[in-house]
Amino acid sequence: MITRIIKFKLRPDSKKAFDDLIRQFKDELLAFPGVHHLEILSEKGNSDSIFILMIFVSETDLEQFRSSVLNKVIKKRLNEMIDGDFLVWMVETLKEER
Repeated sequence: MITRIIKFKLRPDSKKAFDDLIRQFKDELLAFPGVHHLEILSEKGNSDSIFILMIFVSETDLEQFRSSVLNKVIKKRLNEMIDGDFLVWMVETLKEER
């Protein structure tokens, strides 16, 4: 499993547009092949600081999502709502040896 974490800061005037965007695309994101989990989080005490956490079954699934029309549409719309740049991490779960 590959987890992709995206952090960005919403412009204060974009909160409603962001909520609308999530409502519009959440089901489609969850139905995308290889998407195992999706969470939209905000920093405690700072609701302008948003995190999108997506877990993909494989790195191939992540790459297919990154090159998809769905991702490009969402990213374009998000770019209109944020202050600054996206911060992005790709992490994977460490396997415990027993």
